[in-house]
Amino acid sequence: MERNDDDVFAIDKDRLDEEWVNQPLLYYKYAMKLADAREDFERAKARKDVVEADLDAAIRRDPPAFGLEKITEDALKKAIIRQRRYTEAQEELIKARHAMDVLDLTVNTLDHRKRALEKLVDLRLKEYFSEPRASAGAREDMGRVSRDAAFRPRKKRD
Repeated sequence: MERNDDDVFAIDKDRLDEEWVNQPLLYYKYAMKLADAREDFERAKARKDVVEADLDAAIRRDPPAFGLEKITEDALKKAIIRQRRYTEAQEELIKARHAMDVLDLTVNTLDHRKRALEKLVDLRLKEYFSEPRASAGAREDMGRVSRDAAFRPRKKRD
């Protein structure tokens, strides 16, 4: 049973056996996506660091080309963050972190889903979802009322 991302957290309480079979597969699928997102984040972070180092070296070689008369550490940092290459790398890092955070939230929610399944099974075992049942005495009374109604003479219509 393939689920789309919108219903990955939905639980069908009438099919707990299927939900339990699917739970580890869902968890694995999203845990792997999270691992991939963490890798993407680390790569984006490394690319940003390289861009920052390249810009640092370029600015130190030719400060006037970057609008600096003299180099101070504060001026150097500000000149780096104004460069398009740096802002693009920073934006890529932000997007990678967001994707990683969303998947981390998904995996954590799957842990909550597992606990919900456990509680639903507990409720099922305690017959929380069972149909109402009449006691033996009440069933006898209902049977007697039905029998009496069946043997009662009918009134004639005019």
